[in-house]
Amino acid sequence: MIDIFEVRDLISHMRKVGSDTQACEVKEAAQGLPKSIGETISAFSNMSGGLIMLGLSEKQNFALVPGFDSQSVFRAAGGSRQHDARRAHEN
Repeated sequence: MIDIFEVRDLISHMRKVGSDTQACEVKEAAQGLPKSIGETISAFSNMSGGLIMLGLSEKQNFALVPGFDSQSVFRAAGGSRQHDARRAHEN
């Protein structure tokens, strides 16, 4: 599992190189779960895996996307608050 420090370092690296990487794909997702998410997951599954970061803008130097709603994207991906709460309780 990736921790917050690794996320910070990845974002810093992407800012330096000016793009996302083969191992880390950035998607704005301001309008919800991106339609291209399946293609990204498929590409990562055909390689050695990867990380998808939602809510960041590559065009804006990897800044947070205004209006990004993580809970809405989570629900669109098939998640639910009940599942999330149950998982937190199990840990």
